[in-house]
Amino acid sequence: MYNIFMKNDDIKLHYSLLPAFDCDEPLKEAFLSGVKVSGVTVYRVSDKKILAQYPVLIENSTHFDEFEEEMKKTGKVLYDKVLECLEQDKVFEFSDLFSNAQCGNCSGCGKCH
Repeated sequence: MYNIFMKNDDIKLHYSLLPAFDCDEPLKEAFLSGVKVSGVTVYRVSDKKILAQYPVLIENSTHFDEFEEEMKKTGKVLYDKVLECLEQDKVFEFSDLFSNAQCGNCSGCGKCH
């Protein structure tokens, strides 16, 4: 489905802020429910431990395809950063997302990776 970039079978990405929308179509369910904040969760399958979460805002004018695209971008950045932290035996911190901007055109928001 959306998880085409998965690199680790025990570390998964879920397109909601778990435990909310713990279902097969979390993007659709969150969008249709009218929530204004959703997000992505990276968790370990073996013990269901949440490793990281990051919010995505849903404005009144947001279309589903825009929401879906933003969730995919956010999920990829968060998943990659969590795996990097695990490989380095480092605890994930939000500041990890905002350092090392790679495009050179921003202040390190993490969305241009």
